[in-house]
Amino acid sequence: MNKTKITLYITIICICIILVSVGFMRFKVVENTDFESEEILIETELRQEIASLKEKYSQVLEEIESVNNKTKEYQEQIEKREDSSELISNELKQSIKLLGKTRVKGDGVIVTMQDNEQEKILESDLSEIINELKYAGAEAISINDVRVETMTDITTTTNNMLLLDGQRISSPYVIKVIRKSNVFV
Repeated sequence: MNKTKITLYITIICICIILVSVGFMRFKVVENTDFESEEILIETELRQEIASLKEKYSQVLEEIESVNNKTKEYQEQIEKREDSSELISNELKQSIKLLGKTRVKGDGVIVTMQDNEQEKILESDLSEIINELKYAGAEAISINDVRVETMTDITTTTNNMLLLDGQRISSPYVIKVIRKSNVFV
């Protein structure tokens, strides 16, 4: 046998020994893995998610009850024929405010989000933030001074730009939120 064949056989034997050792170490790691603690972690996360969903469900039920009470109030006002126009006018003003068709002023929060080298802010991120803010009771939301309305659409364009109801916006995204507002028509 020549020298190169001997070197090749020794290299193959060393690689086989290394592979078998790695395989045994993997089996040892799997044996020592505590699957029970991982199941407990998953169960805890699921319990937290269920609690969050129950809270959201109760809030939705409260909103439904509020709408039902308003409906009863309307029916009573119509039956009495007293101040029904004022009641409807107030409801119309509230609806116009919620649709984002009026200027508002009030206490709120301003959040600035900016792209970085590792991660870009996507339209799905902004949509999720808007939905969470609306769910939390925000009465007025704007991004880069573009008012977010009920049917606002956010889409991606080229050059890292987003379209918010047809208007181009780019990073940094300045999100202004008002929870309780005074209406200025």
